[in-house]
Amino acid sequence: MIIVDTGFWLALANRNDLYHTQAITVLANVNEPLITTWAVVTETCYLLLTKMGNHAQVSFINNLFLEVFTVFDLRCQGPAAPTHHGKRISELMEKVLKDYADFLGNDPDVEVELVFDKERNRYLLVEAGWQDGYRIYGTTLLFNKKSFMP
Repeated sequence: MIIVDTGFWLALANRNDLYHTQAITVLANVNEPLITTWAVVTETCYLLLTKMGNHAQVSFINNLFLEVFTVFDLRCQGPAAPTHHGKRISELMEKVLKDYADFLGNDPDVEVELVFDKERNRYLLVEAGWQDGYRIYGTTLLFNKKSFMP
């Protein structure tokens, strides 16, 4: 299963996006189901509408109805669900960060560090270094399980 965020959908839809070709290539080579959340669907619909127009938004929604991807329901159901979802969400957050760190590549001038604070349910990808003469430092991605669990 591959978690898909808004940036991927936007790159896929927009031929002028810097990562469009890469998104097309990734989609063509994926052998796992794509999943996302309703928050991502909502954000993607809004951005597609405002940046590309109604046709892009309708195309995205059609793909949802054609089950090109699945929307993961984060609502807890039953007594065991909170524990199960919590553990699975933690695993997925770690996987996303590791995959994204790999995606960023090996730039000798930029250090990528993953920080997993499982006790407090915080997962970070931090970058530090230099790129094109500019100082790069900060949290590139932050997942906090409170954001995903009701």
